[in-house]
Amino acid sequence: MSDPASRRRHLEFSKCTFCRKDKNKCEPRHRDWPRQKCKRCLDTDRSCSAGAAVTARKSKASGVGPMATRDALDELNQSLRDFLKMSKWLEQLS
Repeated sequence: MSDPASRRRHLEFSKCTFCRKDKNKCEPRHRDWPRQKCKRCLDTDRSCSAGAAVTARKSKASGVGPMATRDALDELNQSLRDFLKMSKWLEQLS
């Protein structure tokens, strides 16, 4: 038998809009939409949407490598230096 700790958890991919937004379980999973609403939409008297699956998203870090981060930091440092020069110049005027 397989160890319960080694089993992968099952994520619910098909949810109505309100359950997905509130990050709650959408039951019943297999419902006859639009005639049948999910339990939460019935309880709160909302219009239930059809269960929709979310498409896979790219990683937040995709396309941002160490060099891109280094370039952004260099640009930020330059902007800060320019700002400090400007503030010193304004101080001298007053």
